[in-house]
Amino acid sequence: MDNINEKLYNAVYCKKKRKLKKLIEKGANVDYSDEDGRSILMHAILAENSDLEIIKILVESGADINYQEQIGQKWSVLHFAVREGNVEIVNFLLGNNDIEIDSQDSFGNTPLWRAVMSFKGNTEIIEKLIEKGADKNKPNREGVSPVTLAKTIGSESLLKSLESEK
Repeated sequence: MDNINEKLYNAVYCKKKRKLKKLIEKGANVDYSDEDGRSILMHAILAENSDLEIIKILVESGADINYQEQIGQKWSVLHFAVREGNVEIVNFLLGNNDIEIDSQDSFGNTPLWRAVMSFKGNTEIIEKLIEKGADKNKPNREGVSPVTLAKTIGSESLLKSLESEK
């Protein structure tokens, strides 16, 4: 990783907004990916106590909101945000008209499928994804859709949120 982009990662993890903006002004690549194929935007989402303002700075500076990992499961930015369960960040991403809501990882799983798999009792993210047009019946490579997965999990509130016609 070259020096300016390494500093960019440090600014994100240390939540130094002014430093982040200055590095971007100096030409730091907001879509630079690490050795695991994850973008700086993904790292901002994965950071402990992730900061929506940092994410906004990156997106407003041109970070690709549909970037997918180059190695591994090939998750999208939205997959990570959903798994982390940060409603505020998910809402911000869903507010962008360019978001690919049904992007699929290497197993064919969509962000909605990931939200169902990561379900911990709060249906807000699932409901927002459906409200924004996520396909609750889109199967993965094994033929398992978010609805099928929810039935397997057996949570009544989860099933109810998926069955709503939003």
